[in-house]
Amino acid sequence: MTVDVRLTKVEKEIQRLNTLVLGARRAAGGAAAHNILSITHSDSNPAALIRGDILAVDASPDLARLAIGVAGTYVRSDGVDPSWAAIVAGDLPAHAALHELGGGDQVDHDNLLNYVANEHIDWTNAVDNFKTTGTIEGLTAKFSDLTDGYVPYHVSDALGLANSPIFTDGTNVGIGTTTPGTIASGTPAGTFLNVVSSASVGRLVAQGAIGGELALVDTGGAIDDKWLALNVDGGVGKFYSVNDTGTGLVAANILVMDLGTGNVGIGKVPASSLDINLPTEDLEIVDAGSAGATEQDWIEVEIGGIQGYLHVFAAK
Repeated sequence: MTVDVRLTKVEKEIQRLNTLVLGARRAAGGAAAHNILSITHSDSNPAALIRGDILAVDASPDLARLAIGVAGTYVRSDGVDPSWAAIVAGDLPAHAALHELGGGDQVDHDNLLNYVANEHIDWTNAVDNFKTTGTIEGLTAKFSDLTDGYVPYHVSDALGLANSPIFTDGTNVGIGTTTPGTIASGTPAGTFLNVVSSASVGRLVAQGAIGGELALVDTGGAIDDKWLALNVDGGVGKFYSVNDTGTGLVAANILVMDLGTGNVGIGKVPASSLDINLPTEDLEIVDAGSAGATEQDWIEVEIGGIQGYLHVFAAK
């Protein structure tokens, strides 16, 4: 029991001595408030701190002030000391080249060049392509290797778009020409579809499984007197007129040509070389050169190698 009492006294004595030592240390440092880098403290280098400063341990090693860096810099380590520096190549960690754009699709950013405040994307890798099943929205679409005025066409998946033979000046359309509003005789007023071949015959073709047709419409004409059509169907080519709604015929057989025989019909499909449908005495041959009713002319007709004449009076 006596031993326990002695040990307790020893412990109390040790505590008392520790308290005295701690008090002495506090007295040496001063009880008043001080700057964190006060010269009276041996573990720091004296300096005045300002907003943005950083404390770092120097080579002493003591606490030292790292003054705030200029705008756009960051604290960078050289492996020994910290310092303010701008970002240089190699500072950023490696990251995946593919990034998701949305909906699970990914894009390789190494093949993109962003510019003009990220408003445009320049696809710099020719082996890559841009693909979407949605809608691409924008004010202007620009493609390289295309010429102003030409309607582009898709060459192949590998080559993309190129100039087609179709050209427009915004009003007229040309095929094989860059001046569709101009024809050989000049530049008449109007809108043109101008087909030009510099090395061969210029052709305008309209073809269909059950026929082909070309319609000419005078929008300022009288009622049911506007529409003339040239139609090819069943081996017969003909001119006919259509009503204003395009649903009915006005004159079905104005001029008819049999493509196989070469026969020509007026008002009917021809059964002979020249076949004219005359419901009344509508055939009139006028001799414009006759001076009066007594003058007469002759029309020479050859049938089967035999010549004959029709006697035509200047007046009936």
